[in-house]
Parts: sequence; C-alpha cells; structure tokens
Amino acid sequence: RWINENADREVIPDSSISKPPSAELKPNQVDPFDYEVVSPLVDRIISEPYNKNILENDEYSSALVSELVHKIRISEYKRRQAAPGIRVSQKAFGVGRRYPIVNKFNA
Repeated sequence: RWINENADREVIPDSSISKPPSAELKPNQVDPFDYEVVSPLVDRIISEPYNKNILENDEYSSALVSELVHKIRISEYKRRQAAPGIRVSQKAFGVGRRYPIVNKFNA
C-alpha cells in the first residue's frame, strides 16, 4: 500500500494486497495462520530469552507458545544452511543466536 500511495500509479494491484496469504497453496486453499497473533509472539521468542511461563501468562496459550518454539528450534538447521543475512535487530537469526541442532536439544 505504501508503494502505491507514494507512486504516481498503481504499482501493486489491489487484488494482490487485499487477498489473504496463501503460502503457495492450491487454488481456493487458504492459510489459517493468524499473523496478527503469531508475529508478535515470534518476535518475543527470538528477541527475549525464552521463558515459557512468562509468555503463557501473557495473552498467549500454552499450546501456541510450545508449537512456535518447537517450529523455530526444528528449523535451526535451515538458518545454518542459508547465506548470512543483514542484522536488523538486537537478536537476529545470525551467529549471535545459535542453538544446537543435534540430540533433540531443548532449552
């Protein structure tokens, strides 16, 4: 939207902006992912030391916190394989944030 508002013309079609995220799914299949809830929680899991009790005492359910922490941990090997990215926060996915990827490590 920002690009369209600051351009002299419609650069990105409104249909692309307003359609729900699909994560490259089949036609008429949608992603039930609630970005407004999950995104802030993922930010907190990454940027703050993980403390499940604090996150669960906030507005997040125990199941959601556990699921996201599990998904982040099992994807650690993917971050090791990827090219280094730029650092845009204090606690990014770079070398300053590494978890063991063997022996089912759980912090």
